[in-house]
Amino acid sequence: MDDNCTTYLIDTNIILSTVIKGKLPRRCLETCASRYLVPKYVVDELIELLSTEEFQEIVSRIKKKLDLGKISLEELLSKEIELIAILLRARVQFIDVKPDKDSLIRAEEIVGYRDPDDIPILAIALQLAKTHKDEKICIWTNDDDILDELPKHRQHIKAVTKPHCCK
Repeated sequence: MDDNCTTYLIDTNIILSTVIKGKLPRRCLETCASRYLVPKYVVDELIELLSTEEFQEIVSRIKKKLDLGKISLEELLSKEIELIAILLRARVQFIDVKPDKDSLIRAEEIVGYRDPDDIPILAIALQLAKTHKDEKICIWTNDDDILDELPKHRQHIKAVTKPHCCK
């Protein structure tokens, strides 16, 4: 198997950046014929986000763009409907994987001291690497904690800021 990822586990921050900024993640989903996995906990995390201060900041940024005329409501809705279509066309699969105890412990050892919120995505990736040995599992993330720490621990997975085929 070559070093390129065959399966990308999409982190919450990639979905948020797709909604907020959009161009690179959307282009990657459209052009890269890879397998994309979104864990159930990421969907749950996105729903929880709706009641946080961070969500209010996102709303404020979008509202400011609307108020300044940088984007119209029609353009905004068009972009979001386009995103839904891209996600449906891409090989995005929602999964409900429960990592085993060893994967959770290993994820905590790797990144838990920096950001315990990153343990779930890393534990799921470690679990998938065990159960899908024919695939090269990568976490698609913008999270510096994962990007910095994972290479220090020789794992069968890696973290990337974009799919290898996305230019």
